[in-house]
Amino acid sequence: MSKNSKQLRFFLHLIGWTAFIFLPYIFFSSVPPPRQNIQEPDFAPVLYVTSVLLIAFFYLNYYYIFPAFYLKGKRFSYINLVLITFLTSFIFAWLFIYLYNPPPPNAPLILVPLLLSFFLRFCIVLLLSSGIRVYNSWKKAENEKIKAEISYLKSQINPHFLFNTLNSIYTLSVIKSDHTSEAIVKLSNMMRYVISENNQDFVPLYKELDYINSYLDLQRLRLTSKTKVETSIVSDYLEFSIAPMLLMSFIENAFKYGVNTEEDCTIKIKIELIINELQFSIENKKVKKQIIQQEGSGLGLKNTIQRLNLHYPAMHMLKIEDQNEWYRVELKIKLK
Repeated sequence: MSKNSKQLRFFLHLIGWTAFIFLPYIFFSSVPPPRQNIQEPDFAPVLYVTSVLLIAFFYLNYYYIFPAFYLKGKRFSYINLVLITFLTSFIFAWLFIYLYNPPPPNAPLILVPLLLSFFLRFCIVLLLSSGIRVYNSWKKAENEKIKAEISYLKSQINPHFLFNTLNSIYTLSVIKSDHTSEAIVKLSNMMRYVISENNQDFVPLYKELDYINSYLDLQRLRLTSKTKVETSIVSDYLEFSIAPMLLMSFIENAFKYGVNTEEDCTIKIKIELIINELQFSIENKKVKKQIIQQEGSGLGLKNTIQRLNLHYPAMHMLKIEDQNEWYRVELKIKLK
């Protein structure tokens, strides 16, 4: 939790408890006679003490009683403990009333509004603390589920990327290219990035763009003059972050299915940032040569779409156009 989030949480608690402490005064303002026989300021310490008791019960129930008993299936023990806590607080409040401001003998009913107020506030505190704890526990479980799913998806991407890149280097070695050693060095640097950064939820945008540029350089080593790669990538965005390896599946697919050494091919890539929106587009001319579909060939793209939904729900727009001669992808992401 960030410092700003902690401060906001503190002020929300402060405002909420201030309103809670003054709630009984609203309750008493609607009580009919014999209320006029009571000196209201004399009851202020009583209300403060009961409010402190209830605030203490809120955190006790939230941090200990509810998770230790109710969430672990000990429902009967939880109910008994809540009842004991209520009765103890009730008795303490009653004794405090008689010790601090004993009611007149001829008006015993004036205690009823005060005790009824205590009961209602106890129920409110019980429901709030239990409800918030249930919600936070559910939210935590959902976050852990999402993190586990993202880790699984990223673990699938790594071998997929390695397989495609090694195929490129293999092509260079077959034709005994002088660029083979250079390609191995570039692959080594790229895999270092994958290992060190791919375990992070977010990485600096400029590092991700540098990684993409290295990948493109590696691909250019094996391409012939028949393949034209047009790029427009600005990589000096220091203040923004992005989920790692998010754009690579689209780029890999363009090179995998849009390159044929026997015909003219074109791949166009554009990446820019407008305010805080990353705009990515890539298109490739479809090759005429039939490509044999390999097992798991659509895995990278499928995982990327899933990761977009997990990392950027309602914060991205993905458009894929599959035309007769061109395949085009447009992606817009609101970055943090």
